[in-house]
Amino acid sequence: MKRKYLVVTAFVAALLVVASGVAYAAHRFGGGMMKGHVVGFIEDALQKNPLTAQQKAAIEATLDKTIADVKSHKADRQAAMDEALTLFQADTLDTAALQALQTQHVQRFAAVVLPVIGEVHDVLSPAQRAELVQAVREHHAAMHGSSEK
Repeated sequence: MKRKYLVVTAFVAALLVVASGVAYAAHRFGGGMMKGHVVGFIEDALQKNPLTAQQKAAIEATLDKTIADVKSHKADRQAAMDEALTLFQADTLDTAALQALQTQHVQRFAAVVLPVIGEVHDVLSPAQRAELVQAVREHHAAMHGSSEK
C-alpha cells in the first residue's frame, strides 16, 4: 500500500512539474515551445500505445486553454511579486502576510494545474497511463540520479 501511495505521489508530482513547465512557458515564451515539449514527451513515452489523433487534439486543446489562462493572470502575478518584494524590503518581515501570499499563489497554481492533470488522465487509456507513468519514472530517475525504476 505504501509503495502504491509513493508511486501515485511521484506521478502526480511529475505531472505537476510538467504542468508548471507549461505555466512557466506560457509566461516566458508564449507557450508554443512548451506545449510542443509536453505533447512530444507524451508521444515519445507511448510507444506501445500511441496517441490517437483525437487524443492528441484533446491534449493540445487542454494545453492551449491552460496557456491562455496563465497569460490572462500576468497582472496578478506581477502584483503578487510586488507585494512579496515590499514585504521583504520592510524593516520587519511580516511572515503572516508572506505566508498568506504564498497560500494564494499555491491555490491559483492548483486551480490551473489540477484540471490539466485530470483532463489528460481522462483522455488516456489505462494502458497509456501505465506506459506514461513508467516513462515519467525513468525520466525522473535520469534527471535526479535515482536508480529506481
